[in-house]
Amino acid sequence: MELKSTWSEVHNCKLQSTTTIERFKRDKDILSREKESARKGYKQYSYVWSVHFPRASWILLRNSYYRSAINALNRGKGPLYEKSIETYKNGITTVPFYYVMKGGKKIGNLFLREDTNGDKFLFMPKNGGLNKKLLHSLPVSIGRDGRKNWKSDVSNDYYIFDLNKSGNIKPKANLWYRKRS
Repeated sequence: MELKSTWSEVHNCKLQSTTTIERFKRDKDILSREKESARKGYKQYSYVWSVHFPRASWILLRNSYYRSAINALNRGKGPLYEKSIETYKNGITTVPFYYVMKGGKKIGNLFLREDTNGDKFLFMPKNGGLNKKLLHSLPVSIGRDGRKNWKSDVSNDYYIFDLNKSGNIKPKANLWYRKRS
């Protein structure tokens, strides 16, 4: 496994990467079941992306309701707006572009961001950018003193810079993270 390292002027930090992202076609049976149970505004994506670490693997799923949520929030009225503003209280920047899954459990969200040069990238904050209620729903362990230990599966900020215009991750893209000091 080769360690890649680069300095990011835009983010003003050193980024490292050891993992690449692979794209796979989704099963047709799963896609047809999803379409049947979908709500209004659903856009189906037929690919899934995987990230392999030395001890774990992640699956990245595109948010099928991203465009409809963004359009509703920009419009500012209507029933879809009411539902979206309830979920995404802080606005457009909190709508996830991808969901990150590990072992069948959602561990984080990737958010679409734009840097100072106008280039788009995906960003997942430490702790996955999940709602605190979801993150702290179950403790990882309980110590001898009875204190509950909460731990997230996401211990770094992660970045993906290799994106197509549509926001899809390019094949063999790198997952970058900040070097811990």
